[in-house]
Amino acid sequence: MQLFYYGGAGTTVYLCKDATIKLTNSIFFTAADQTLTTVGSPTGSHRATLVVTGVDQSCAIYGAVNGGDNIAVRNIQVDGSRPALGLIGGGIGLIEMGGNNVGHTVDNVHAFEPRGWSVLHLIEGYNNQCSGAQITNNQIGPSGHAPSGALQFRRDSTGNYAPGQWADGISLACQASFVSGNTVTDATDGGIVIFGAPGSKITGNTIISQDRQLLGGINMVDWSPFSGSFTGTEVTDNTIVSQSSFIKIGIALGGMTWGVDNRTVARTFGGLVQDNTFRSGKTGYFGYAIGMAGHNGATIQGNDARKANFGSIESPACFTNQFPLPTPQSFVADQWTTPGSSLQSGFTLSTLVLLVCRGPGKILARGGIS
Repeated sequence: MQLFYYGGAGTTVYLCKDATIKLTNSIFFTAADQTLTTVGSPTGSHRATLVVTGVDQSCAIYGAVNGGDNIAVRNIQVDGSRPALGLIGGGIGLIEMGGNNVGHTVDNVHAFEPRGWSVLHLIEGYNNQCSGAQITNNQIGPSGHAPSGALQFRRDSTGNYAPGQWADGISLACQASFVSGNTVTDATDGGIVIFGAPGSKITGNTIISQDRQLLGGINMVDWSPFSGSFTGTEVTDNTIVSQSSFIKIGIALGGMTWGVDNRTVARTFGGLVQDNTFRSGKTGYFGYAIGMAGHNGATIQGNDARKANFGSIESPACFTNQFPLPTPQSFVADQWTTPGSSLQSGFTLSTLVLLVCRGPGKILARGGIS
């Protein structure tokens, strides 16, 4: 789209209502204060739709350009076309924002079926320069697939899939950002994955698993790019729903929920997890509402899992027989690898690794604790 190039800083490109625009390459922003939107700012099906069609294309919109402060994407739809065109191994996000910039906005966007690893990626930038992104009121997903043949998964209803096809909904690595009012449906890796993003507020979002199984609703497990720091990151008042499928961990803190690296230097640390709600439909369930291992100095309080179901089996694909996983339940933490943390009542404390190695099974308990 050359309008941004020729228009320069401050350019707004308006797309027509109900338009379908087929892309063979990404749309690149080129300067600060540029906006892509639909005429009249509709919030439903009348938003213009961008459709990925390039054979080797995974990205529809790229905003992580140098000198691109305050770029905005608003009131459009973006179809990543994975069902039609397939996965691109190593493909970047469907929408890439952030980078060496401040003040990026993605608002009232419906984006789904990325060919790469995430629907919406906020890049940290060189030396973690990205800050102040506003990610609000978006509808994200479906995104990716769990493998059909792996022992710890069951196929979803859309087909058979090889391993490695998971994808995130929102992937946040931009510090001091605000992520609110978003609905993420049928992501398969993380609904919202927080890569540290110190000082960010992730609040009032809804994550739903309907047909595709989800590894983690909100993940706080990655050491990079902020050397493990979640300082000032707040995850509050979100709702995570296992409507009719399986969510392994509603909110995961620490790399040992995902793996076995017990080095002190590999620990993540900090952050507040407060007043989040977990619930299930009749046939949906969690492995755990909150699981924490390999994470120091977190505060977890006021979370409610009374309307959640719990179930699953311990996957024979993992070696958790050496450290058997706790029975599926609301809140679990490893007291040995989470020093300095403040936990609400109701946590079960035990040695934990690989909480993600729960597999689909029967619902064992209906209604957890708060």
